Amino acid sequence: MGIFTSRKQRTESLNCSERRLTEHLEAVRSQLPPRFEVLGELLARGESTTDACSVVGRELARMGVDLGEALGRLGSTYQLVVGTEPTLEDVQELSVSWGEETLGYLHQLSCVDPLTGLASLAHLRARLGEVYQRAEQGEGTAKDQFALVVVDLPLLTNSHSDRLNGSLRLARVADSAQTVLPGGHTVARLNGIRIAVLVERSSLLGQRVHLLREILQDTSAYDPGMHRTRVWIEGLPTTVQGAAWLLDELARQWVPV
Repeated sequence: MGIFTSRKQRTESLNCSERRLTEHLEAVRSQLPPRFEVLGELLARGESTTDACSVVGRELARMGVDLGEALGRLGSTYQLVVGTEPTLEDVQELSVSWGEETLGYLHQLSCVDPLTGLASLAHLRARLGEVYQRAEQGEGTAKDQFALVVVDLPLLTNSHSDRLNGSLRLARVADSAQTVLPGGHTVARLNGIRIAVLVERSSLLGQRVHLLREILQDTSAYDPGMHRTRVWIEGLPTTVQGAAWLLDELARQWVPV
């Protein structure tokens, strides 16, 4: 009987604790900052809040909330629910996701990617539009005259430091591409692991792409993972609408889970 009684008491104690947490969360729910309700519930349950911080950071950036205000709301949520300061991991996750969302928005507006100095996806899209327009006014087609050389870098992890290092790596790779592919009209960042170079087609294009692939793979001695870098020639579609769709597909980034 003692064993069953003890087990029953533990169960009742757990249920009582859960009820207290639920009652406490209900009491403070109305005081939680907007967009932090789910995070507050996870805190009350003692569950991981990292993913929630990432989502909230992006939502607040899209709403135009500045980073200081976003972190202030995170601090308020922690104080209301558990009475402590936010963890370093949650502060970092919210800050990075807020920054990435903001940079993504600026990336769409600007001709230059602010992290790497490369052309933005929006600028490459505009350049392709010009290429197709000129082709329509002259002889030949954009498909026959131009192509994209795409470089796809390995993303070892999805940590904050690796994402930052990935941006620096893209900039170095772009320098190599500009050296090997002279006459490249635009070198653009498509996402965190991929760049594209708009080039004119020539009889030497295949050889130059092969040389670029060898140069990048040779850097694996001091840059682990570079031996898995992919480089290929992407032909242009016959229409500018098809080119826009192609860019959207190339800009999709696979993220390891």
